[in-house]
Amino acid sequence: MSVPAKLSTAECPLLRNSGNFKVADLVEQFNQLVDQIREIDGGEFAYLLNRQDIHAILDDIERVRGQMTRPRYRVGFLGTSQAGKSTTLNNVLQQKISKSGIAEATTSTITRVRRNEGPDQFSLRYMTQEQYQDRREKLCKALHILNAGSKTNQEILAYLSDPQKLLVAQTGEPQAEQEPEFESARARRNRTSEHAILPDDIPYLTDFLRSYDAHHQRVIAKDGRPKEIEVPFERRDTYLNHPAGGSGAPSETLLIWDAEIGTANPNIPVQLEAIDCPGLGSKRTIDTVMTKEFLPQLDGALIFLKADQIRSKDIVEILEILKTNFGNKLEGRVWVVCNKMDVLTRTHHFGEQDGRTYYDVIHDFLHDYQLPAEQIVFTSKRIYELVEGKGKAPLEQAAVLLSVTPQEPIPPKCKSDRTLATAFQHLLDDGGISHLRKLILETVPGAVSQQIAALAKRELQSLQEELLHKVETEQRRVKGGRQQRDQAIQCHDTVLELMMDLGTRTEFFRPLAEHIEQKLYERLAPSEQRVRVILQMPVDDLAKQFRLHAETLDQQLDDLMNADVIDRLYAEVAEKMEGLPVVPLGRNAGGIHEIWQNYRREDRDPKSWRGTDFPTFGSPELFSGLTGAEVAHSFDGAAYLDLMKEKIRVATHQVMHSVRVQMRRRLRMMEKELSLLIWKPEAA
Repeated sequence: MSVPAKLSTAECPLLRNSGNFKVADLVEQFNQLVDQIREIDGGEFAYLLNRQDIHAILDDIERVRGQMTRPRYRVGFLGTSQAGKSTTLNNVLQQKISKSGIAEATTSTITRVRRNEGPDQFSLRYMTQEQYQDRREKLCKALHILNAGSKTNQEILAYLSDPQKLLVAQTGEPQAEQEPEFESARARRNRTSEHAILPDDIPYLTDFLRSYDAHHQRVIAKDGRPKEIEVPFERRDTYLNHPAGGSGAPSETLLIWDAEIGTANPNIPVQLEAIDCPGLGSKRTIDTVMTKEFLPQLDGALIFLKADQIRSKDIVEILEILKTNFGNKLEGRVWVVCNKMDVLTRTHHFGEQDGRTYYDVIHDFLHDYQLPAEQIVFTSKRIYELVEGKGKAPLEQAAVLLSVTPQEPIPPKCKSDRTLATAFQHLLDDGGISHLRKLILETVPGAVSQQIAALAKRELQSLQEELLHKVETEQRRVKGGRQQRDQAIQCHDTVLELMMDLGTRTEFFRPLAEHIEQKLYERLAPSEQRVRVILQMPVDDLAKQFRLHAETLDQQLDDLMNADVIDRLYAEVAEKMEGLPVVPLGRNAGGIHEIWQNYRREDRDPKSWRGTDFPTFGSPELFSGLTGAEVAHSFDGAAYLDLMKEKIRVATHQVMHSVRVQMRRRLRMMEKELSLLIWKPEAA
């Protein structure tokens, strides 16, 4: 594999000096890493560069190089269906880029919008064969069609046109629609993580497969290089939006991978590529599929949501994905646009009976995702329409739309936070559009650039350390000889046995799981008297009780994780490592027993490894759904206790699963290190 080339500052056009950060220092750090590789290539351990794990390091170096040298940063414009994303984007750009939807989702294609200096341009890129197969698999999975890869398009189309055959494809067993099993299969999917079939999923997949059969020979590339075509700019709506009517004839537009718009619009920063993505939570799975496919390519994002849906399931899921993609840090990467602020009521602004307002929800949201308040924007199309060339919207009319008074238009809880108060004032001025336009032009490019530079610096440091570690380990293997190899084999075999035990022995975890479940329930209902009090609570009081229980149960679970779960489980593994030969790994001279004890101390820290799958009890959107107007009459204290018992049971199982995964991950790290001391590089 070839050694990466060195970089110059001229090749990094988007990186900017700021504060203590100097672009030249980052470039020098990259070049030092290249020198490190060249030194290996010219020395006695040159054969290491042929090893698979070293290839992975070289691939990561090229990836970081790509981040440092790219000509534009990609910022996604994401949002829930009908949140007003396209309308707001058009208003910000002062140009109709995307068609706006009324009661229906419109955006159907990933659209890359960039600034150019010539006439407006519009081009399309079609799928490759590999991309088509991947999307076909995802769409079939959304309909719970099993083994789609082994079925032809004609077979799947036959299933889609016949409910009886579709059920067979979904369950693997023939069942009559009128039999109880037919309904139970659907009910089971609705109770599990499998989502229900959306209204347009079957028609869309039908059209998608028919489009492929009709057009693939002309537009689908077989060699991995996608076909691209230029299209007149004024025809863009034909390709970028869902059709208003029925399916009609098979259209090649369903085989488009993405589109690109080039425009001289001065409101688009030259260093950004705005990625307009289909809305989440629409009537068709494909919109969510396309948006999620593109998330790994984003450097930043503006998330548009309807103001009263800030905790919607789709928004939470996308934020968690972006958080993972951006190294668990959303600051300087993600801005949240609370659109349609005019749908909020006086109760939202001034509080319910318990005094809790919309701005308390905002503060909780910012805290949960570690977002600064500067990354929240308030917007309203209806207020923006009041401007009409006046510069600002009439305050009296804007106040009426927002359900506030013109004398004190900024609600007290909002006014108490200077940053949120400023955002609300921008909302009053012109619906927040000028502020959002300035944010996109001036703030987002610089913030994203800083975050990418900081991430590149951390990754280069990590790669330097990892490469040095690989060389030092190989030196140790060569020097250690047969005795060290035999000791490493003994430790390696023990680690493999422990990994197998953790994967197969449920009794290893069951007693502790029962202990956790009991302790959590004792915190929920510590006495019979407390149970009787909860049973008599009205729905409003149960909602308050839920918030209190969520906080105390989360704290109790955290305490149990440290004192009971981590210490006890890791101690059992440590016992089986006692007496093993002391084989130094990395910079740890104490062998695997000492390393495992270090892992135990690290993993007691909840922030070090507990990811999005780790349970929490604070899920207000779930409680809101259970106590909505349509079901409130049947929700009482008994139902609440049943719900919380189930949450405790599920949380306990999730905890034990998460710990098992983490322990196996730690053991796998040891196993890989020991392998480097056992096998020669060509076999490792």
